[in-house]
Amino acid sequence: MSNLSNTSTIKAPKSTFWEKLNRQKYLQMMVWPGIIWMFVFNYIPMGGIMIAFRDYKITRGIFEGDWVGFEYFVEFLTDPSFANVMRRKLRYLCSNAEYK
Repeated sequence: MSNLSNTSTIKAPKSTFWEKLNRQKYLQMMVWPGIIWMFVFNYIPMGGIMIAFRDYKITRGIFEGDWVGFEYFVEFLTDPSFANVMRRKLRYLCSNAEYK
């Protein structure tokens, strides 16, 4: 019976990052359009969300307004017409759900 503990293992030479990238170039060509699409349509619009938390003026731009936090949300939720607006919005959404 042979002794298996004395057998040596053959190690493959380490590949550099660029060699691996070159071997996977066709996979990369399939993946990158999806990554770019996700970045453009999911992450870039997140900058516009800051408008809700700033004192936005179109002449000053998104990043120049003073930070107001939840001031506008509190103002909307405590407005006397809030209940009427929400009721009308829900009625509109429910009436259009039948046609989809």
